[in-house]
Amino acid sequence: MLTDRQRTLLNALMNQYIKTGEPIGSELLVDTYHLSVSSATVRNEMLALDTLGYLEKLHTSSGRVPTEKAYSYYVAEYAKNPVLNARYKERLSQLVPTSKYPSSREIVKDVSRNIADIAHEFILTAFADNDFYYTGLSHLFTKPEYGEAESIKNLSEIIDAFDATLKELYRTIPEETHTFIGSKNPIDKSSSLITVRIGANGPILALLGPMRMRYDVNIALLEYCQSLLAD
Repeated sequence: MLTDRQRTLLNALMNQYIKTGEPIGSELLVDTYHLSVSSATVRNEMLALDTLGYLEKLHTSSGRVPTEKAYSYYVAEYAKNPVLNARYKERLSQLVPTSKYPSSREIVKDVSRNIADIAHEFILTAFADNDFYYTGLSHLFTKPEYGEAESIKNLSEIIDAFDATLKELYRTIPEETHTFIGSKNPIDKSSSLITVRIGANGPILALLGPMRMRYDVNIALLEYCQSLLAD
């Protein structure tokens, strides 16, 4: 069980790391978030969070970064009932006319492209277990998590294996929002995956990106599009 101070510090650290991708030190947290405690106190609390498995140090001289456990906690605590920006709602709602032209499939693909552009993430749309569409791959390659040659190779192999991966995913994903982080992600154990299904047996919208993603915005995007397309 985290203390109130630890929850506050972890939330601040997560927000800062999601924004910058840089390891976080105690002085940066105190200065950026105008904390009412000293950097020494923050440093001790960060050490406690490290011991509890929420933070880790990648290098001895650097600050700390969140672990998979921290991301799971962050989503459970701070990404509940997210509200989508009104500007994004207007943009997306214009893609789904009441006439449903030219076909619902093309509308879903158009919505997927716009989600990818807004979120700057990769969007996978599964219409059946071996019938899928994806967009936004270029967004992933702008992120440091996917900038190394080995990461690009791994991502290419993941895409090549979609036929096999999606069969199980399409069969098991429910309508409600699911967030799969790191080791729980059935597509890529180093990334996060957010999914929704449009109706009981409809297409799946899946957003894939680094664990360091804007979960509240991305969940709100998928849930809003789910409601639009299910009407």
